[in-house]
Amino acid sequence: MTICLACDEPITNPICPNCLGREMSYWLDMKKPDLVKPISKKVKEFNTMMPLETEDNCITCNRGMRGCAYCFTEYIYDWLKKENPGLVSEFIKFFNFDLKGNGYKKEAEDLDLM
Repeated sequence: MTICLACDEPITNPICPNCLGREMSYWLDMKKPDLVKPISKKVKEFNTMMPLETEDNCITCNRGMRGCAYCFTEYIYDWLKKENPGLVSEFIKFFNFDLKGNGYKKEAEDLDLM
């Protein structure tokens, strides 16, 4: 099993930031089209920060992984709560990889964004 270089946890959902970012862009295009270009920049930033050293490939595109889905969605969540906190609840509904519920989902609940 491959370990995420950001959080040192096993990658259990091998979906790369590029594929997740594309899905997030589709969603944002329906909700807030002016955030589509900025989220594309955030995907590139995340990829730049994360070295391509994992052994697993994305189950969608078969490219090498750059960190886990949780770390990437947390990165986008942190950005989105500043850009448009009104979208956080729906974002978490569609892109929740906080499976234990004690990370960004709990924070959103504590901040009353859910």
